[in-house]
Amino acid sequence: MVLEEFGLAAALQDIGHKLSTPQLRLRCQVVLDEAATALAPTLQMALYRLAQELALNIAKHVRGATAASLELETMPGWVLLRAEDNGAGFALASAPAENPGLGLRSIRDRGALLGGSSKPRPPQPAARMYVFGFPSLFSPPHDTLVSRR
Repeated sequence: MVLEEFGLAAALQDIGHKLSTPQLRLRCQVVLDEAATALAPTLQMALYRLAQELALNIAKHVRGATAASLELETMPGWVLLRAEDNGAGFALASAPAENPGLGLRSIRDRGALLGGSSKPRPPQPAARMYVFGFPSLFSPPHDTLVSRR
């Protein structure tokens, strides 16, 4: 697996490379704050799976998007994962938080296990964004199983 062999930044780049098409360019970027604590392997795996699910959601469900990005940013005490595309967006009244599909529900649930939260941002003209934030010092409870695929 790319994550285990080459690290989180390379694994996210791999997601972007594999899911980009001639119609949709998916750019992935990792911004690591040198002052931030190194991320635990279990947290890196969770971030990788979240990024993978967000990227798959964009590739499968976004209508009219030609460009998308995933950005992972660390800062002291926090990790942010942003997903953005230039697709049609959605009306806030019917936003996925109200009635999420399986993918978005999975993202929300995984984040909650890490003490974080996700939310869609109001769509800009021809754009939509998800921001996902949680503590970077997360340590799973001893009875928590971390699955690997």
